Amino acid sequence: MVVFRTKGREFLEKFVAYLRKYSSTDHPISGKDLANHFGITDVKVREYVSDARSNGIPICSTRWGYYYSEDRAEIKKTLESLRSRIAAQERAIDGLSLLIAS
Repeated sequence: MVVFRTKGREFLEKFVAYLRKYSSTDHPISGKDLANHFGITDVKVREYVSDARSNGIPICSTRWGYYYSEDRAEIKKTLESLRSRIAAQERAIDGLSLLIAS
């Protein structure tokens, strides 16, 4: 059994179980739909997805939503997307840092 780092472990288990049962590569569930289904905010959806991923749960994503997948190719696509976003954030940090450099 996976031990989640979040305080809402039981909720996160339900969240992951829902994605596992109702989502797929061809049927991702939007953050908005997940938020509405569970009565939480979009921000909380992203936090739960992040926590699940941090615990090795294969939650993948596209621009249309999230889905559970154990397919290595799908996981690789999600990893590439995450790395791309990190690179963009690092460029933004570098640009803003220029404004405060002595």
